[in-house]
Amino acid sequence: MIPPAIMHIHVVDRGKKRIGLWLPIFLLWPVLLVLVVVAVPLIIIAQVILACLRIPIRLVSIFIAVVSVITSMRGLKVDVGQKSNNQSSVLINII
Repeated sequence: MIPPAIMHIHVVDRGKKRIGLWLPIFLLWPVLLVLVVVAVPLIIIAQVILACLRIPIRLVSIFIAVVSVITSMRGLKVDVGQKSNNQSSVLINII
């Protein structure tokens, strides 16, 4: 599973202006990697403490599910607004 690399935001304002904005998401990967390296030991310690207290919360499973959701966002297209002449329309495409 490869996380998304680029986000393209396309804005059409009442059919007059068209704005295309490309956001490189791959520049955030090193920051997220550092956060994951710091978070994983804390999650494991918290999971051990919760297991000792017999509290049935599975933090590791929640962490894996969040990572799966983020990496499966590749190819997502979101169309916000109405395609009428009076409204503006925003299209978000994650590549």
